[in-house]
Amino acid sequence: MSSFRMPDPLPLVSFDGTTLATFELGRADGPVLFLINGLGGNLGAWRFLIDYYRDQFRIVSFDYRGMYQSELAKNGDYSMATHTRDAVAVMDHYGIEDAVVMGWSMGVQVVLEVYRAVPERIRGLILTNGAFGRPLDIFPGLKPVARATMGALARVAPTLRPLARPFLKTTLPLKVLKAVGFLSRHLDEDVFLDLAKDFAELNFEAYRDCVDALVNHSAEDILERITVPALILAGGRDLFTPAAFSRTMAQRIPKARLVNIADASHYAAVEYPGVIISHMERFFLDYLPQL
Repeated sequence: MSSFRMPDPLPLVSFDGTTLATFELGRADGPVLFLINGLGGNLGAWRFLIDYYRDQFRIVSFDYRGMYQSELAKNGDYSMATHTRDAVAVMDHYGIEDAVVMGWSMGVQVVLEVYRAVPERIRGLILTNGAFGRPLDIFPGLKPVARATMGALARVAPTLRPLARPFLKTTLPLKVLKAVGFLSRHLDEDVFLDLAKDFAELNFEAYRDCVDALVNHSAEDILERITVPALILAGGRDLFTPAAFSRTMAQRIPKARLVNIADASHYAAVEYPGVIISHMERFFLDYLPQL
C-alpha cells in the first residue's frame, strides 16, 4: 500500500511561454533525484519510489507540455529537442546543478538528451523500460501503422472518452491482460487504474505529436560518450520497448549495469517497485556512495 498523494503542481513558464506543471517533494536539502516521465503515466507512476526515497532525496519532476497538468505547447512544438529544453528549464528553475536523473519509457530518450545538453550537471543515470531511440524500428512496417492509429485516436478521443470511463472503474480488463501475459500478475491494479484515468483525459492531438517525436528520435550517437554510471532496467514482458534496447545501451554505455526483470512489463515501476529499489540501492552503494 502506497502513502503517496499527488502534490499540487508548481507552475513554471518554459522558454517559449508554455506553462509546465512541475513538482518538488522530499527532503529539501537532499541530493536531487530528477524523475522524467513516460507518456503513459504522470508522477503517480513513481509513487512507490517516491514513498521510499522522499526522506533521502529532493525529488523533482514535471509533466511534458500538453500532457496531464501542463499547458499545450504555445508554438505547437512537441519535438524531443523541445522536451529536452523544458527539462533543462526545470533544472534551471530549481537550481539543480548535480542530479541523478531517472527516466521511464520516452523519458529514457529525454534523459539521454538532457545528458547531451548538460553532462556536467548529471551525477548518474537510471534508465527504465526505455530505448535510446526509434523504438518502433525493431518492428518493420509498424511505424506507419502506429502513426495512423495515433491520428485516428486523436480524432475519435472526444467521442470515445465517455464510453471508456466506465471501464476505468473496474479491474476486470486488467485481470484479462494479466491472464494473457500482457501485464505482470504483480501489477498493482489500483495504481494502474489511477494512471489510466488520468491518461484517458489527455489531449490526444498533443499525445500523437509526442509519440511522433519519440518514434523518429535517436540518441544512439551519445551512448559511448556517457561517462557517468548508468543503471538500466528492462522488463521481460515489455512489448513497447523490448529488452533488446536495454541490452544495447548496457553494451555501449561504458559504466552501465543491466538488470532484466523477467516478469515485468512496460510498467515495471508499479509491478516490481521493491526489486527496482533494491537494485537502485546497490547501484548507489557501488557507484554513488556519497549520496
